[in-house]
Amino acid sequence: MLTRANRRLDLIEAMLVSRQIPYRRADGESVLDKPEVALFGAVIESVASPNPRAVDQVLGWAGLSEDNLVQIHQLFGDAIRIGANQDFETTNLSPDGIATWKDFAKRHLAWANLNKQGLYHLMLLGMEEWLLLHAKDDRTKRMLQVAAAIYQPSGKTPRERLDDLRQARQKKKKDDSVRSPTQVALMTAHSAKGLEFDRVWVLGAEEEAWPSKHGSLEEERRLMYVAMTRAREQLWISAAGKRRTSLFVAETGIARAPEGKYKTNNQPAPPDAAAG
Repeated sequence: MLTRANRRLDLIEAMLVSRQIPYRRADGESVLDKPEVALFGAVIESVASPNPRAVDQVLGWAGLSEDNLVQIHQLFGDAIRIGANQDFETTNLSPDGIATWKDFAKRHLAWANLNKQGLYHLMLLGMEEWLLLHAKDDRTKRMLQVAAAIYQPSGKTPRERLDDLRQARQKKKKDDSVRSPTQVALMTAHSAKGLEFDRVWVLGAEEEAWPSKHGSLEEERRLMYVAMTRAREQLWISAAGKRRTSLFVAETGIARAPEGKYKTNNQPAPPDAAAG
């Protein structure tokens, strides 16, 4: 699978991880190593198997200082309680610190109840919402959304999913040097120069993504040509449905596949070149 930029690869990798599909990234990076993925896992861990260390990690990221965390532990121990106003009167906690703690404790109680009821999707949505509220920039928000996709239920509890991902991260470090024909290769068009594959998927072939606004039109056109000519036998080109397809695809003359043609596994094999 080829993309214009690494940020699209992060989301594709998240989808492969969530479906347990073997893959490798040519750049050696992995969303499993992103701090936002670990952070999301800490929130899950704080609910599934209460862990003071995980709670401190999450609250520290949300802005509570180490001194604030110490005072909260002095008030409530390792328990997560909303607390009444008078509980905080003898502390030096800032108003923002108190508000952050109360909001987290209230939401944590709701997440715990959803977890007990097996309503994991709703629980994860709530966690994602809270984390996004405290994200400092757009990149962090994007990576938190990628993390949320990784932890989506797949026949297992979020706790089991978290354990699987931690094992997968360790296994990936050992397997990165091993290439297998069953692995999906993920790379940018830049890193694919000089390589060829029997089947190639070019992803994100849409306006504002390809061509990139950061490159000249001719440079972007040549990069699309590089991506398309990596395929020896079959080529698929994909664009998000809500965006206009890249002008480079129109220049090739490849016809767009009818809507819904490849939505099920029962469709006939795709032609040698199709844009969808």
